[in-house]
Amino acid sequence: RTLDVASIGEDLLTEDGRNEALVSRKFVLGRWLTPGGIGLWLTWHGVLRRIEAQAHPHQCYLVVEDDAEYADGFQASLQEVMGALDVRDRNWNACIVGYIRSKTRMKPLFGEKASDASELMLDAPIGWPSKLCGATAVL
Repeated sequence: RTLDVASIGEDLLTEDGRNEALVSRKFVLGRWLTPGGIGLWLTWHGVLRRIEAQAHPHQCYLVVEDDAEYADGFQASLQEVMGALDVRDRNWNACIVGYIRSKTRMKPLFGEKASDASELMLDAPIGWPSKLCGATAVL
């Protein structure tokens, strides 16, 4: 399926963004806006708008990639993450679960010092992303 970048309204895509996406590049890796990145953003936009319209107070939605695999104990770990978020901020609205270890910096849930994700233990809620990469950088 081909995305017609020209048909996307300026309420969702600026003229600068449209022009950047129309440049053909050999290597992008989240550094440049591409038609694929715009398509991904439009998908996320639609999903989040649908959740916004349907969600009730304190209701959570889990949005995952179509090829996501759940590790043993995922549900318990997710509940632990949500509990840690509630301690940090009772009014939190979004949470990213998972990351690209070599490209992401994390800030601890409590405290300020950021560190490379590769330095952190991966068996507990560890923090919030302070640097994202790939498609998330486009968003």
